[in-house]
Amino acid sequence: MINDYADKIDPLPALRSAAVVIGTVLSSKAYVSKDRTYVYSDFQVRVDEVLKQDPQTNLVVGGRMVASRGGGTIHFPSGHINDYVNHGEGMPAIGSQYLFFLVRPNIAEPEYEVIIGGAYELRNGMVHPLDDFNMDSDNASEPELLSKVRTAIAGAKP
Repeated sequence: MINDYADKIDPLPALRSAAVVIGTVLSSKAYVSKDRTYVYSDFQVRVDEVLKQDPQTNLVVGGRMVASRGGGTIHFPSGHINDYVNHGEGMPAIGSQYLFFLVRPNIAEPEYEVIIGGAYELRNGMVHPLDDFNMDSDNASEPELLSKVRTAIAGAKP
């Protein structure tokens, strides 16, 4: 377990986000970085709604995108399994729907990174933060949060 973030967490990081989407996680896979110092997971996400479009790409409803997040479970050839977890950061579950605030760490690649503190599971009309940093939003209503998100996005536009 590691701590990966020291700055203040913004619960609605619309200004920093390249895109904001509601999407359903279809699959995931963990990887070790080329220099073998970092574990991350890629999540294949079906886009259900685009709240903020990335001007560098064209996210479309029903389309697919990749969202990455630090941490994951690595299965070694020896049969050993190791979990790598960033303290306070949850991992999206396959089959669940989320509100994602996303950045593009590498403009040349069509992959996004989930902003720390910028993911919320949407379940049965309620909101469940993925990260411990936003637990004050736990069990808030989905319409209330989405209204705040749309207002934050409108304020973030130039």
